[in-house]
Amino acid sequence: MEIVLLLLSLSASVLVSSSTSSQTCSSPLVGVVDGNVRLGFLFPFSGKDGDFCSSEPIAENIALVEAAIYAVKNIPDASKIPGVNIGLEAFDSCSSHKVGGQHVLNYIDNQLYNANGSLCSDVILRPGIIGPMVDEVTQYASPLLAYHNIPLIAYGETTSSEFTDNRDIHSSFLSLAPSEKIQVQVIVDLLWNMNWNYVAVMYSETMETAFDELLTKADDAGICLAEKVRVTPHIQDTFEDGIMKILRNSDIKVVVLLLEDTSILSSAMEAISSVGDSASDLQWVSNVEPTLQLQTTHKDVIRGLVSIKYTREINENFKTYLNSLNPSLVLTDVNPWFARAWENINECDLTHDGVYGVPCNESTEFTLETFNNVDVIVSNIIDAVFVYAEALAKLHQELCGATVGICERFGSTASQSLSGTLSADDFTGALNQTIVFEDNGEPKRVEFDIHNVQLDNDGNSTLVKVGEWNTDTGITLGMNSLQLWNSSAQLEDIPISICPDSCTKCLSSSAKSFIIDGDVIFAGMFSIHDVNCSVFRTSGYVRMQAMFYAIQMINNNENILPNVTIGMAAYDTCSDSRIAGSQTYQFTSGFQQTEELFMNRKQSGNQQYAIGASGADRNDLTRSVNQQLAAVDMVHFGQLSTASNAQLVDFYHVVGTDQKQARVLVDILLQAEYKYIQILEGQYANEAVKTLKDLAVKADIFVANSIVVDDDTSFDDVIHRLLAYPTADVIVVFLEVPEVNQFLRALDRAGLEQKFQILASDKWGLDSSAVDGVESVAKNSITISPKTLANSEFESYFTGLQPNNSADPWFAEFWMGRYNCQLPGQPILYDELCSDLDVLSAMDAQSRTIASVIDAVYVLATALDMLIRDKCPEVGTICKDLQSVSMDEWLSYINETMIESLSGSEVAFDENGQVNSAVYDVNRYEGLNSEFGYQTIGSWKDGVGLEGLNVADFENVASECPYKTLPCSNENPKLSIIDGDIVIPALFSTHTAGSSALRCGSLNLEEVVAVQALIYAMDEINGDNNILPGLTLGAAVADYCGSTLMAYDQFVNIVGNSSRYGHDFAVIGPVDSVVASVLVPNAVNTLGFTAISPSSFDNESASSSSAAPYHIFTKQSQLPTFSTLAELVIYFNWTYIAIVYTDSDYERFQAEQFTKEIEYLGVCVAVNKGIPEDGSRLQFDGIISEISTSEVGVAVAFLSDGQFSILLESRATFGTNEANVMWVGSFPSIYDVTAFKNSPIATLSTQRQYQYDLTEFETYLKNIDPLDDHGNPWFKEYFEILANCRLEDEFTSPVPICEEGLTLTSVDESLLRISDLVAETIKSVYMIAQVAHNRLSTLCGENSMSICSDFLEPDSHGIYNALANVEIHPPITEEAIKFNEGEVKEEIVIFNQIGGQNVEEIKVGNILSGTLNIDVSKIKSYDINGNLHEGVRTSTCPVGTSCNCETSSSPETTGDTDKLDDSESIVWNVEGYWVTIVLAASATFTALMLLVAGYLFYYRHHTVVIEASLNLSIWLIIGLILMYVMNLPFMVKPTVIVCGIRRVGVSFVYAIIFSALSVKIIRINRLRRRLVPEEPIGFIGASSQTLFFFVFLMAEIVLVVEWLILEHPSTVLNSNNETLCSFEKLDLVISLSYACFLVLFSLIASFGALGSSSVNSEARFIFLACFSTICCVIAWTCVYVLSDDTDYELPSVCVGLTLNSTLIFIAIFVPKVNVLCNVYSAKNERPVRNSKMGQAYANTALHTNEEEALTNL
Repeated sequence: MEIVLLLLSLSASVLVSSSTSSQTCSSPLVGVVDGNVRLGFLFPFSGKDGDFCSSEPIAENIALVEAAIYAVKNIPDASKIPGVNIGLEAFDSCSSHKVGGQHVLNYIDNQLYNANGSLCSDVILRPGIIGPMVDEVTQYASPLLAYHNIPLIAYGETTSSEFTDNRDIHSSFLSLAPSEKIQVQVIVDLLWNMNWNYVAVMYSETMETAFDELLTKADDAGICLAEKVRVTPHIQDTFEDGIMKILRNSDIKVVVLLLEDTSILSSAMEAISSVGDSASDLQWVSNVEPTLQLQTTHKDVIRGLVSIKYTREINENFKTYLNSLNPSLVLTDVNPWFARAWENINECDLTHDGVYGVPCNESTEFTLETFNNVDVIVSNIIDAVFVYAEALAKLHQELCGATVGICERFGSTASQSLSGTLSADDFTGALNQTIVFEDNGEPKRVEFDIHNVQLDNDGNSTLVKVGEWNTDTGITLGMNSLQLWNSSAQLEDIPISICPDSCTKCLSSSAKSFIIDGDVIFAGMFSIHDVNCSVFRTSGYVRMQAMFYAIQMINNNENILPNVTIGMAAYDTCSDSRIAGSQTYQFTSGFQQTEELFMNRKQSGNQQYAIGASGADRNDLTRSVNQQLAAVDMVHFGQLSTASNAQLVDFYHVVGTDQKQARVLVDILLQAEYKYIQILEGQYANEAVKTLKDLAVKADIFVANSIVVDDDTSFDDVIHRLLAYPTADVIVVFLEVPEVNQFLRALDRAGLEQKFQILASDKWGLDSSAVDGVESVAKNSITISPKTLANSEFESYFTGLQPNNSADPWFAEFWMGRYNCQLPGQPILYDELCSDLDVLSAMDAQSRTIASVIDAVYVLATALDMLIRDKCPEVGTICKDLQSVSMDEWLSYINETMIESLSGSEVAFDENGQVNSAVYDVNRYEGLNSEFGYQTIGSWKDGVGLEGLNVADFENVASECPYKTLPCSNENPKLSIIDGDIVIPALFSTHTAGSSALRCGSLNLEEVVAVQALIYAMDEINGDNNILPGLTLGAAVADYCGSTLMAYDQFVNIVGNSSRYGHDFAVIGPVDSVVASVLVPNAVNTLGFTAISPSSFDNESASSSSAAPYHIFTKQSQLPTFSTLAELVIYFNWTYIAIVYTDSDYERFQAEQFTKEIEYLGVCVAVNKGIPEDGSRLQFDGIISEISTSEVGVAVAFLSDGQFSILLESRATFGTNEANVMWVGSFPSIYDVTAFKNSPIATLSTQRQYQYDLTEFETYLKNIDPLDDHGNPWFKEYFEILANCRLEDEFTSPVPICEEGLTLTSVDESLLRISDLVAETIKSVYMIAQVAHNRLSTLCGENSMSICSDFLEPDSHGIYNALANVEIHPPITEEAIKFNEGEVKEEIVIFNQIGGQNVEEIKVGNILSGTLNIDVSKIKSYDINGNLHEGVRTSTCPVGTSCNCETSSSPETTGDTDKLDDSESIVWNVEGYWVTIVLAASATFTALMLLVAGYLFYYRHHTVVIEASLNLSIWLIIGLILMYVMNLPFMVKPTVIVCGIRRVGVSFVYAIIFSALSVKIIRINRLRRRLVPEEPIGFIGASSQTLFFFVFLMAEIVLVVEWLILEHPSTVLNSNNETLCSFEKLDLVISLSYACFLVLFSLIASFGALGSSSVNSEARFIFLACFSTICCVIAWTCVYVLSDDTDYELPSVCVGLTLNSTLIFIAIFVPKVNVLCNVYSAKNERPVRNSKMGQAYANTALHTNEEEALTNL
């Protein structure tokens, strides 16, 4: 589509330049051979300079135009038309799309027609173009010519596959040269014949299409492209790096080069030379033939190169003619370039002021070697002229009969009919060769030469032909004549480059095969699994068993091949065409191709033959299989394929073709009297649908809608499109089985069970999986299937299968899936083991679906039996006499074979390989009491038609065309003229896009209402004497059906043919910004018009203000500008963000500008990612994962609506676990996107606010009489859809006739489709009226009531300025609407959107006149853990990181850098007396604790210290100090790290303290319970106690780590714009759970030891510590949680922790220190007993032995 858009922009600009320019310009050179029918000829003579012609000629190309001149002068007599002379108009395209496009448009526009459509007399007919030689020009010329139905025949050596593949756009394109696809096929066949199946490919950027084709064809052929290297032309490093990458894989011996020309091949050779010998050791295969200069320059590396070149027979007569030419013989009017070419080639001057300084000798002849490079091309040009001449002669005979000259029918329809004639007939070339074009425009027969660069005896490089390829016979290669080299010597043998064991990645590892040996092997390709070899397909498996059964039956039949055993090779295609091709290649490559009829091999000492293959069940799979079989001349039988034999080689249908089943369906439609249908068309069904449409036209059956379904199709959208035609409820379905099931499920979701009557092709047929899970929806559907009868013998065979008697590799999977049970030795899929009692039923055999498989086996076996009986009667098996049997003779035996089919009819074939008599069953899917199944209700047979079909029970649905005129032709009314003094051209898409660029789809209700709004506004203005007194506004409204091509045509039609005032006035529309982006700058503006789009410049538009200088949008973009979002970033101080954008022109521009806007604000962009316009969910998942890793809190998004929906889906997948950022951008309303309900997302969304009063217009709309002619030809259809009735009584239909006088007053206003477009259209009309009023007053006098001449003077700039700055007063608003430089300033509203279970959308602020107003208290956001909180997410760079920015600020001063650093720096956050007290107490007691720790260590051998366990005491002191330190995180500003420490730090320090105390009390209790004082106790020493301490602490560590992982810490802003931690206050209390457990444990354990007089007197102090802790924790947590005043929250925590730590210190350590101090006093003769405080410890002195034991421990 992009090509078309660019083309139109070019063509429109050319039209303008040729029709409106007032400048005097020189006309381009045109070579003219006179004639009343002139062919166009495009060729590149001048070089290209930018987009235009250079002064340097390509002199050798003078041969091209001379070839065309020679051809028109030498047209064969048989192709000459009496009274008609075929001439030529030749143009130099300069290889430029702009220049070439201008010439094409000039060629088209020179034709003039009468009002009745006939060609004017004495006007030259221009029916077709030859050329251009360059794809760039073709890319622009072909769509324009296709639009006008003018054929183009290309003549270059190759052509892009784009032109042959995309027939919707290039429908008139034909070529005499092969496409890239054929070129690639030659290379693949070459590799295949050389047995090189493991290769690398090096391709240039411009060969992407050829590379993609190589991927497919290589895969089909089983060739592994192990390395794929993309190089950039003329950047040498890319070539050398690519070669080095290839060399790293030592198994690669061959490299394929896909390059565009010899200059790129030269770069490749230079790289090979630079890399050295290792590169020269590789074998190189090129699609470009090297020049002689290249062979000489790179002789040492290019030797051995194998290249291919398109070739054909050269026209020697023309070469003789060309050699005879000189300047005196060539007329300047005929060839104005000849003299210049002559001078350039001979380096002489024909004039006195020449550049060479040497006068020319005009008797000199051309040197023919000059034109060797274009021999093939000039021969194609001559053939192209001859083809045109012959086609025109045939057409003249058909249209004019014996009339001499150009008859009226020929003049008016020749151009339109010529394409069909060229595509349908055979033609004779200049050398008497037959020329036929394929359906895609390619030549049916082409040839290639295969050359090898060799060294002759003198060591010089030379090109030697070693083989050839043509479309008829494939490749012929002389292996012995090849000369291949490594870096040092010529190779004696062809190098081996085959797939090693490690290359299985190139083929499907899941697709299995099943081989049974025999004298002959018959292969079968079956879809036993669905795509990706995952889902099992029972139908494919049953067909495989049917083939096995048939082979067994024949092997047991003495009458067929009595002395020959048939073997079988069954392969699973996995429903994938590539795997089907690979599996077929695997089969054929196992045999050798010899001179004998059949490929063969030695197997167990015997000769084994491959006699044919069967498969597959889909057309695309069948084509892949056939491609492989055709390469080895092996016969091929279809199973269920309906593809045309024209696409297949040596192929036999055993079921009817697409054309046959289309005829069956049309016969059913006729009998049921269905006249108005819709079609669902799968990718396989092109031929069937084309046939059905052709037959439908003849049967007066109209196709309302034909929807093509592909892999990306949404069936919910399909349902909406079907509903757009309420009187076409018959749906003809040509879909594959999986697509059928999706379609039925979409009907089920929409609640449309039994809404439509479905008629389905044989792809649905009798397949039960098509209706799986939606049986009730499919009820009463009609399907057709190849007629067959149940086969009781096969049913008996199949039902006898058991897991112990079936050898194929798929039976176990089939059995387990059938009974949902587990077989031993199989992958575990089910819980229950299979029962020995399970037995298959006749239903499992599906015997009505297998006739075609069995028929194929019997036909082949019978034909082989006849062949052997005739050729080898004595031995009765394959003998040497079969060597002389040709393929054609073998096929004749098959053609003569006739068998009795399971369908009850005879199977025989016509000369095309199609079954002679196709027989179909007509089935209805019926159900009763939840039991469903297919019931045969009739049949169809060739030559007989339908039999036994009763249509009385068919669904009574609407199937009548509602239109009285132009019934169902898709030619909807496209133009409406409303007379007026000033006529406004207006473009609306009142219909959606149709099946092609030239077809209309369904009615676009919204734009029909917009047209009515335009009429309403004009009526209002015409009734207002203050605006245009005495004058009226009119309009020329055109429907462009969503097509840029049609918009272009309609616009040119309006402005070129309508008589109106105000030539340079404004155009309203197009509404669609994509169409506008092409049409406005290149057509509307350049014709002097300003375009007013009643829409916004949105993300879909690809234009810019510079491209469309006179383009005004009536409302601002729905997307935020970058400055709007930058305002939010500044306001909320987000310094660490992510940016995500759609990679299209508009969004990318916004993202780039936004990045620049925030660059100097110290904002770090951690992630900056663009997503392609067609980006997938997988790409979004990756970006969300990356954002999650980056730890940003805010992501700014510039996304299209479609991509935002994908984002929501991706977020829903991640759930609340990752990337819970706040998204900022302009997003659709939550009421418009259902995905909000499933996605835990919070956004700040900026949206434009429009507030217009459309009540008056709504009343006007509801009261319109639909039968009045009020200028809107689309309103009647709109009315019928809304009122659900018919205005005309032309056809029988269940839709009722509308009541007389009915209006839309009773219709719900939500159905009227009154959208913003109504207001914008009204504004547009008022803008034009007001500016017209102002200009009339200025130019024609105040209150002028007539149009003066000055008003009509062109003034594009003046009118634009007036419109861009106009003030209007439309009736939809009380306030004036002012435009300023083409923009209208309106309020930007900011919404807070919350997705998830409780979806909500709240207005939280706005931006008006550049001022941001926002109420933060209303905002909610998800924190990092997915919890919904009040406030905005903060987003600052994590402390201790460098932010890892992809795009970061680059400030010129350090101030900005400091600003960034400060965003995560520690900032004090509290104040007050309590802060001073807490800090002072914490510092004092921390110092005391450190002194105590040192004191205890000094007395570590003292009994008191030993009993208290020094290690535990130290850990206890560490915990108490950390409790003091924990005050600091509560005193500084919250950051992510600070919040993490707050949440887990408090519980952790409590755990340290009470883990130590818990171990202490356990130790004390163990000592207390000792029965014998002297008894030693284990595990009470220092190391053991430390171990137990860490065991207790480990539980807390695990909880802390788990919590931090599962719920990342984060920050939010509260309503006062203060940063807070995102966790709830209660979360902090809950985190103390384990610590509280330790406290209670220590309390209870110490309580039990209070009354003891043994060694555990310390229990009293531990009890005191625990009790005081409980009191403190209860106190500070209650205040913290329950207080509503934030002034008390932080002080309660800090004071509580400080007091708690102090009390524990006093309780545990002060007694110990007192005792130790008394020890010191004792040394100074102070008795220990005097210290009461240490008495408890003194009284617990251990027995000496105990003390020693503990000391030892």
